[in-house]
Amino acid sequence: MKLKNKPLNYILRVGLAALVVLVLMAEQLGTRSPTGTGNIASLTIAPAAHANGGSTIYLPLAGRDFPLQTPFGIQSSGIDEANGLSQMVTGGVNWIRSAGITWSEVEPAQGARNWSALASIEQQFINASVNHLTPIIIVSSTPTWAQSVAGRFCGPIRSDKLAAFASFVHDVVARYSGPPYNIHYWELWNEPDAPYNGPTAVGDPASAYGCWGDSTDAYYGGRYYAEMLKQVYPQIKAADPSAQVLTGGLLLECNPNFYGAANCPSGKFFEGVLLNGGGNYFDGVSFHAYDYYTSLGEYGQYQKWGSRWDLTGPATIAKGQYLKGLLAKYNVTGKYLLNTEAAVLCPSAPTTLCDSASIETTKAYYVPQLYATTLAEGLRATLWYAWDDDWRQQSMMDATYTPKPVYYAFQFAAQELRGAKFTQEIKTYAGVKAYEFNRGDRRIWIVWSFDGNPHQLTLPATPSAAYDSDGTPLTPTGTPTITLEPSYLEWP
Repeated sequence: MKLKNKPLNYILRVGLAALVVLVLMAEQLGTRSPTGTGNIASLTIAPAAHANGGSTIYLPLAGRDFPLQTPFGIQSSGIDEANGLSQMVTGGVNWIRSAGITWSEVEPAQGARNWSALASIEQQFINASVNHLTPIIIVSSTPTWAQSVAGRFCGPIRSDKLAAFASFVHDVVARYSGPPYNIHYWELWNEPDAPYNGPTAVGDPASAYGCWGDSTDAYYGGRYYAEMLKQVYPQIKAADPSAQVLTGGLLLECNPNFYGAANCPSGKFFEGVLLNGGGNYFDGVSFHAYDYYTSLGEYGQYQKWGSRWDLTGPATIAKGQYLKGLLAKYNVTGKYLLNTEAAVLCPSAPTTLCDSASIETTKAYYVPQLYATTLAEGLRATLWYAWDDDWRQQSMMDATYTPKPVYYAFQFAAQELRGAKFTQEIKTYAGVKAYEFNRGDRRIWIVWSFDGNPHQLTLPATPSAAYDSDGTPLTPTGTPTITLEPSYLEWP
């Protein structure tokens, strides 16, 4: 195309149109930032007055994520077709927590690295990258030569071996941060606030629990965990400056501010981390927040953590706010939160309290609540536990990888809330929980009965569309009856 003698505003329009095309092409190519956040750049061009009298040009905001990052994630037994990889992708999964790296297997003798021990999971790392999934990889399991508590693979590392662990993690990150693996999120142990001693000690010394918790310590071992972070964090950043270091997913069994520190010693673990300066040595706080189904036949209802957390919604709210409060107390800024294990669980006993129909319906109802609160509380991600491990009847898939109702609720929520930003909590209606989101092309409410009773609302305007928890269309009305099942209401 010849541009000679064309007016300036015409040239600018052509150039900017080409730029928009390039932006759209970049989205299709799936370019991703190294940290996995998906934020490449934000481009804004302000309107300008042109001397030649041409029209003002406006460029649509091009600061989208490529591909768009969402908070929707799962924990899975594996990242391959045998574990339903295609269904993960079509279901809207963005984050995945799966096979971890076991230090005791890779380095059973100090200095002797057996990388072949990881051969079985390396292809899974590649599968995640190819499918634009963001993996969170747990590094754990203390080898015998580094154990502070003999026989405790789940327990803390000897102080004179912390540097050896830091060296190991450096090499792990250097090995897997680049192509074809592209892993950038690293979680140091799992539930480290579980105890290795005392009356509630973890029973299995090789448990997947972290078991750094010391019941004889006022801060339950959190201060010593901070010593580990101080050694490891610089080594991870040296290997990959874009790496994101996460605390081990905190169990947070109870809230010491409400239940009392004497009755909730494990709740002091994270405060111990911050008290000892650990806040400078992680990027994000990983925590776990479950709710419990204990009422046979009561669809959509679940028992909250009651006196231990004094909840007014899913446990994600109270636990997230507790962690934010501690970060503020110790003036630790610039951190984000991730709920890396969440679900509605059947009680461990008696299992007869759960019947398949009511628990499956309850799980499906819980998904919109969980992700509405995830966005409202500003969490980077929430991961459903689990995709295929039916530990307490909470899985998304059955034994043949046939989706359960919770999968379709998850899929619709991921589709509906794609790119949505939290606007406000709607507090107009008694007995009802409601959150508003702006997706750019629409305004969305997610609303449900909080007290278990039906409520007829008078809305400010009739919605243009309405859906139930799994995306089944409802007839839009300005006076909907809201029940335990969450509804999605849309306006342009």
